[in-house]
Order: sequence, then C-alpha cells, then structure tokens
Amino acid sequence: MPSLVKLVTDSDSIEIPETALSLKIGEKVTTVARPIAQIEGLKWWLEVCPAGFAKSNAVFISVFVKVTKHVDIRTVFTLKNTTFEIQDSWIADDNLRFGYDNLFSHDYFLNNGAIHNGKFVITCKVEFEVPIIDLKPLPNIHALLLKTCPQIAFKVGDESVLMNKAILTSISPVFHAMFDHDTKEAKINVVEIKDFDIDTVYKVMYFCLGIELNNLTTKESIEMLKFADKYDIQGLQKYFEAVLIASITADNICDIVNYAWTYSRDTVNTKCACFFSKSSESVVLTSAFADLEPTVMSSLVKAAVEFKSR
Repeated sequence: MPSLVKLVTDSDSIEIPETALSLKIGEKVTTVARPIAQIEGLKWWLEVCPAGFAKSNAVFISVFVKVTKHVDIRTVFTLKNTTFEIQDSWIADDNLRFGYDNLFSHDYFLNNGAIHNGKFVITCKVEFEVPIIDLKPLPNIHALLLKTCPQIAFKVGDESVLMNKAILTSISPVFHAMFDHDTKEAKINVVEIKDFDIDTVYKVMYFCLGIELNNLTTKESIEMLKFADKYDIQGLQKYFEAVLIASITADNICDIVNYAWTYSRDTVNTKCACFFSKSSESVVLTSAFADLEPTVMSSLVKAAVEFKSR
C-alpha cells in the first residue's frame, strides 16, 4: 500500500583510479558505511565493480547501493566532469542491494572526459523514504466528477440513467460520433435505449465510472458485452471477455457460445471449442446444448473436433 513519506537525504562520492578498470571481473571498491540517524539500524554505502559485476558486464562499470535493512529509496547517480545523470526509485531486494550492472561503459569514460588526473568520481545522492501514514485507496473517477459536468441521459422506458458525457464519448467511438455531429441525441443529450434493460445500463455505467459492481451472473455479463459491442466500448469487452474465458463450465458454455458465435468473438470461440473438446460429455446432454441454434452447435462441434485432431 502506498504511503505518505518523509525523505531523509544523504550523498556520497567514490573516487576510483583509472587503473581499477583493469581489476578482475567482480572485484569491488566500496565506500565507508554511512549511518542514517533518523532510521534506526540503517547504514548505506556504495559498491563499485570497475571491471563489471559479472562476465556479461565485462566492458561496463557496475554500481550499487548497499543497505543494512529493507527500505525504499530514491537515487541520483552522476559522473563528475560529464553530463551523465540517472534517477531511479528502488525497493531493497533480499540482498539489500540495488543499482546497475551496466551503469557506464569503459568507452564512455574514455570518450567523455570523465577521467581527470588518472581518476574518476561517481556521486550518489540518496533519499530514504520514511513512511508517515498509509494512503487510503485512491477514489474512483466518479467520486472526482463535479455535479455540474455535462451529462447524457440513457432513457430506458420511463426510467433514465445519467452518464458523464466526457467519459462516455472518450471510451466509445460510437457515442463520440453521435455527440460530435448534429444528431437528435446531441441536441437533447438523450439516448433512447430499446434493446437493453435498465439494470444492464446501470451495470455498464458503474463499470465505466469505476464503481464496484455487485456479483454478476454469466448472462448478466453477456448482456453488458452486448451493450459494449453495440456501442464499441472496447475496454469493457476486453475485461468481461477475459472473465468469460476464465469461467467456462458445462453449465454456462452454451450461453457463452451463443454470444461468441453471434458477435464473432474469435478468442472466446476458440476457448469454448477447447473446453468442449475436453468436456463434451458433460455438455451434450444438457437442455442448453439441445437448444443451441443448429449452426452454432455445428460450428462448436467442428471446432472441437479440430482441437481433438491436433
């Protein structure tokens, strides 16, 4: 969980002779450990392998920060007499070390004026993060919207569902086109929904605004997907199709197959065929399978046979 933190700052430099570039791979040069008084038990130091930490780093200088306890840290490494600077944030690993296997190449040193009087200097500024309080979960976008934001009304019979216009037109090319032209809907900011019930529209709105949904059945998820297909809400399609794929059972495969074949959702089709190829016996004697459209049933069986023959 993210936290509000206080930063405790320190820095250190290490001066290394040019001759150290000829050390053996893995040989280290280190600074003296520096205690951080504000964090009990914490010391840190620099560890440099001028000839590289391992064989794969043989033409590079490896540079690390070592610490004596797990802590989150921000670093800025610089190389004296050059413009080199690299910033990063880290969480101490099990080795209590973090940094770069390939921070500088030897060629970089030789060609960019880093070596003066036979020496080069690496400096590291560190900022240790000291947690103050844990941050609460970030609010969903619906909690940030002003009540004065332009709204679009989805009219379902005698009921209406309001939806933020900017969000809706940003996630749906269909709605973007609808409200970007001189359409009836654009003039009155109302979309009449005739082929979905009010519950489906509410569920779609909650999803689009990041509001937590209650438990859903497979059929309810599919109704949301149908809405998303009609209005090209691709984010919803991607999310709920992954849900369907992960939840295929003998009890719901026929509902999923009907959706997938009707709307030409190839990935879902393939997963259904794969499941059916392995579990057909638990599916074929169900009433749902018997009620499948002949063309859908035939397509499913043929696709399953192809899986079997692979």
